[in-house]
Amino acid sequence: MNPLFHRLGIPIDIDTLSGLQRLVDEHAFETRHMDFKRQINDLNDLSDDLSALANVGGGVLILGVAEDRMSRAESLYARPLRVLEQ
Repeated sequence: MNPLFHRLGIPIDIDTLSGLQRLVDEHAFETRHMDFKRQINDLNDLSDDLSALANVGGGVLILGVAEDRMSRAESLYARPLRVLEQ
């Protein structure tokens, strides 16, 4: 068990496809420490999300999971990740 995930209340299996699918199937809510992101639009958007997580003491930004209007996991977004360069 990842001690950081445990401390922040983050499911321990979110680093697997089956764990991500479980979040979608259960319509898991975002939390202060777990943020869903369908895709990365630009560096400013990414830096805002990462700064927000840092300001609450850490967490995970899960790329490739779309959310509904109530900030619940809605679907997996299966597209290749675009490489961002500084």
